[in-house]
Amino acid sequence: MQLDWRAILGPALTTAVALIAFFVDRHFVTVPNPAPLFVCIVALASSISGIASGMTSAAVAVIFSALFFLNHRVAPGYDAHDVARMALLALTACGTAVITGMLRQKWIDAFAAEQAHHATSSRLAAALDEVDIGIVLLGADTRAEFINRAFRDYFALPDEMAESRPPFIALMYHGRDTGAYELPED
Repeated sequence: MQLDWRAILGPALTTAVALIAFFVDRHFVTVPNPAPLFVCIVALASSISGIASGMTSAAVAVIFSALFFLNHRVAPGYDAHDVARMALLALTACGTAVITGMLRQKWIDAFAAEQAHHATSSRLAAALDEVDIGIVLLGADTRAEFINRAFRDYFALPDEMAESRPPFIALMYHGRDTGAYELPED
């Protein structure tokens, strides 16, 4: 786990919320169970920094919940309901940390793959722009995905039209209109 602000945010926020809940509960008004808020903080921590930060936040949440419920009765201690609520919080918080952390990792991997694909596509486009033969790459819907510089120059195709992904038939009509297919009479 990296020790930067993202990794520390979840556990610190969980601790701050717990301390505020303790303070308000002791001095002002009875505070309801802060477990749903803890689960939201665990999800935030996992989405920002990953599973390790989320699991740390989950552990802090369970510990503070145990301390919070310890003195919420006439006689100090835990009953079966308190233990069940803490177990449910532990399961929910850990599950939230794992699921959100895995989704975050999947998103990061997809973003890295997209960047690699974009870099490859840019290199291919730069290489095809150096070729002297006009090249048009068409998509499945017969729209131009890429038009190299030689094709643009030969058919006098403006960059705005080339970048708008015109259909192949529009390119043919443009070539006709500009006289690109004309042959000398002899």
